[in-house]
Amino acid sequence: MRKVILLLILISSSNSNAQWIVNKVDNGLDDPYKICYNENQYGEFLKMENVDNQIKLYVYDTSVCIEFEIKTDISFFIKGEWKRHHYICNYIFEESIEINPDLLSKVNESFVRDFKSSTKIKFRFNYDSCEPEIYEFDMSGSTAALNFISKQ
Repeated sequence: MRKVILLLILISSSNSNAQWIVNKVDNGLDDPYKICYNENQYGEFLKMENVDNQIKLYVYDTSVCIEFEIKTDISFFIKGEWKRHHYICNYIFEESIEINPDLLSKVNESFVRDFKSSTKIKFRFNYDSCEPEIYEFDMSGSTAALNFISKQ
């Protein structure tokens, strides 16, 4: 009976898109690199990469509005309360928005602390020419993902 219950738990967790996935990518063309991502129930992705010792955070969606400066609200759900941060995102390419590249550096201790402590994260992109868009992701495993991506 325990094996059946364990199997059901493993099957349900493998179908869940509610936690960070860590992976090392080797496409055969570039040097292998690490990637972490999180997919929500709508097929939108939150992705972290370490590029030249700079941790970058991206939101991927096929319906991203094309603008080069996007006022962005980022909220972390920590111990039953939402904690907000406000930024300007300056980069957009191929259906993705690059969140300010220095947010997950040691300089931004409060952002990193909130990133690791939160159970949910929300992004609201306040466009000038499109309707605002909100993305929400579960943050299970965010500390392990950040630690994995931080190490070279």
